[in-house]
Amino acid sequence: MSLDYLSIARQGKNQWWRYVLGIFLSLFFFMVIGGIASFTMAFFFAGDMESVQTLITKSRSIESFVANNILFVFWFWGTVLAVRGIHGRSAWGLVGAEQRINWWRFSYGFVAWFIISMIPSFISLWMSPGEYKFDFDINKWPFAFLMVLILTPIQTSAEEIFFRGYLLQGMGLITRQPLVLILINGLLFLLPHLGNPELANGFVWVALQYFIIGVFLAFITLQDNRLELALGVHAANNVTHVFFTTSDSAMGIPALWTAKPSPAGFMDIALLLISISIAYYLFFHKRLWS
Repeated sequence: MSLDYLSIARQGKNQWWRYVLGIFLSLFFFMVIGGIASFTMAFFFAGDMESVQTLITKSRSIESFVANNILFVFWFWGTVLAVRGIHGRSAWGLVGAEQRINWWRFSYGFVAWFIISMIPSFISLWMSPGEYKFDFDINKWPFAFLMVLILTPIQTSAEEIFFRGYLLQGMGLITRQPLVLILINGLLFLLPHLGNPELANGFVWVALQYFIIGVFLAFITLQDNRLELALGVHAANNVTHVFFTTSDSAMGIPALWTAKPSPAGFMDIALLLISISIAYYLFFHKRLWS
């Protein structure tokens, strides 16, 4: 099908107030309904009110991970309902014009970025083993890994269909300039991540990393004319945290190796740009799915 990704939004009802209402509905499902579900689950795990906040904000446990990620199930369905109920079009259009997900594209994006992300971590572990603590627990990690495989793709997909799907296509009704679209989308992706604890390691540098990742995900979505690569990359990026993480990571999941937080700087940006360049080459030097 020749219909390009941004033009999919023109199939539905697209008055500006529908997007305002759709964004409100999506975020209401995320923050209000999802927040209630998250609090209820945290209370179930914690057993009393005093322990709920600690479990949600400070605990590095499977229970904390599940309670914090249940919100994204509601965010996902909130966006779907907004597209179907307010705009009167299929939510599959957020993925591509074919109205279905291409699992080969998703898998290729996932595997490529997973390998690209893991190699520097193993190199760092080999060169500076003292910076890492091996935290493997046979009673916890396998179940934590299972929960990550189930909940993390839901979490990242909720973010992708909202930012690179709903918002990016909506902005395409205003302007078709790719540079403007990807820069604004990267900025919008950065904003909700400004509360993550990792920013304490260097606000500007860490914020810049989030912005660059958002720009890259928007760029490959427009370049490929579909969402699957971004879905795969984002899922892989977050799944790696069950193998390597830092003690202040927003993921809050027991990992194989845990490192102490270190100040962010130019080298982190350089490594991210190198990783993005490699990924871009792997994705687009040959269209393996053509």
